[in-house]
Amino acid sequence: MVVCDGSSIVQISVPNVPTVDSLGAGDLFVGALSFHLDHLPFLDAVSLASVTASQSCATRSPRVSTNGVLVS
Repeated sequence: MVVCDGSSIVQISVPNVPTVDSLGAGDLFVGALSFHLDHLPFLDAVSLASVTASQSCATRSPRVSTNGVLVS
């Protein structure tokens, strides 16, 4: 992942996981980034958020159909 911290462009390694389902990974990345930015320097927060989002891709996410029924 390539990130600009405001003064430089930095490459951050992203975990290599087998992708099963990427549904919600972006939402998890933004949520984790928001949380970690309150506690850590920017690049550390981005790195941890990428780990969170990557790990979420390794399992199938539950899906709900339009009538509210859980679909596997």
